[in-house]
Amino acid sequence: MSSAGAPPPPNNPGPSGHDFSPAIRRVVPCLPCLRSALAGSSLGDCWDEPDQARYERCNPGGSCTLVPLAARPVALFFLDFLASIDDNPARSQKTELAKRRAAVKVVLKGCADGTFPSVGDPRLA
Repeated sequence: MSSAGAPPPPNNPGPSGHDFSPAIRRVVPCLPCLRSALAGSSLGDCWDEPDQARYERCNPGGSCTLVPLAARPVALFFLDFLASIDDNPARSQKTELAKRRAAVKVVLKGCADGTFPSVGDPRLA
């Protein structure tokens, strides 16, 4: 899943229907884009739609759901590795990818149910 095979950024037609404003790639993807990568459906690229309050995979009519702050390092660890492997990964790369995917899912679950330690936990001081 090399980033070379990633689709180009979406474009939005301007008011005349002929002008295009390029979408802006977010450094840290939103939660729906991360979940898409975890499912193997994308590389997790997240595109800010110009003049919109949401991103490509976010729910219509709603604002973007951010990846919890505590989960961002492990999410980026997974996404960086995902982008670095090619379309035909070696067995060792598949194993590493599965481990990183599992780590992200565990941390996201812990963030969602409040069991993952985060800022304010005295044990992290």
